[in-house]
Amino acid sequence: MIAGKFRHSLVIAVLMSPQLAVAQSETMQTTGPCSSIITGTGAVGNSTCIAITKDALERLTDITAASRGRKLFVAEAWLSPTAMFGRPSGDGKSINEQAFLSVRATNITEAPVLLTAAKWEIVQARNLSKGGGAYGYRNLLWPALSLNKPIKIDAGKQVDIQFGEGLALNGMASRLRKNRELDTAYIIPEISPVRINGDMYVNWFVEQMGLLYGTQAKLRVTLYEGDYKPIASLSLPLAQGVDFFYHGEAVDQKGNVQYAPRLAYDAFLGQYLKIREDMEPGFRIKRPPARVIEVMPDPTVWGKQRYRDIGSQGQTEE
Repeated sequence: MIAGKFRHSLVIAVLMSPQLAVAQSETMQTTGPCSSIITGTGAVGNSTCIAITKDALERLTDITAASRGRKLFVAEAWLSPTAMFGRPSGDGKSINEQAFLSVRATNITEAPVLLTAAKWEIVQARNLSKGGGAYGYRNLLWPALSLNKPIKIDAGKQVDIQFGEGLALNGMASRLRKNRELDTAYIIPEISPVRINGDMYVNWFVEQMGLLYGTQAKLRVTLYEGDYKPIASLSLPLAQGVDFFYHGEAVDQKGNVQYAPRLAYDAFLGQYLKIREDMEPGFRIKRPPARVIEVMPDPTVWGKQRYRDIGSQGQTEE
């Protein structure tokens, strides 16, 4: 309390470098920042809204137009490494390279939806296999009804769903370790799941997925309601990736909405770095500087508040 006036400071985290959003194409329809879809060796992605350039749209595979009968909209999908990813397995003869798939699904109907099972299948991939299982997580679904507690999604609500079956990313752990640039990457704070900051890292991971498992490799995902009645089905190409700005749809040059869920690889990499920080003494993730804005009441100005930029400061380690 200063001179009878209440004063407080609003701390806004500003990701200083590398930037998330870069220049947009003049031919692109846009209403705000989002992700381009990064695909193929050496691809460079721009973060640009729901809209997407014609060239990038043509690179997409397995695009399906929005369906009038769809009940669930999968806006995001990501892989999460296990807490022991990159470390020796229990037998001491192999490396733990397990990851688990999650999707963020919205009920777009006027009635509740009850999910009873979920599965994914590997399609057109090499050196990729199922491995391990997840237990004890909230909103966890396996392919078998007998293993699941149904998940209710009320009308208009969104739920994160984790799949019980694990995916073995054979050969990926060593490649992650060899990429020393990851050791100095920033993460995006206060987002769940935690994300790495920078398209260049997503681009690199996309390239590794294509090299290890094939450019046509994909996961075919199915969600079920009732007695194994499919309610949602989608295809997730492994050699295409997005960041947290992308939410399942792209708009082509004619204004048509294309439904194209993709894996957000910034989530996998962000979680991988967080696990390393938790498990490895001496390893710390870089925190971006924060810009501090002081907010003061002032009835004489529009909005009745004045703002003063105090400047940037380093964030403290947790």
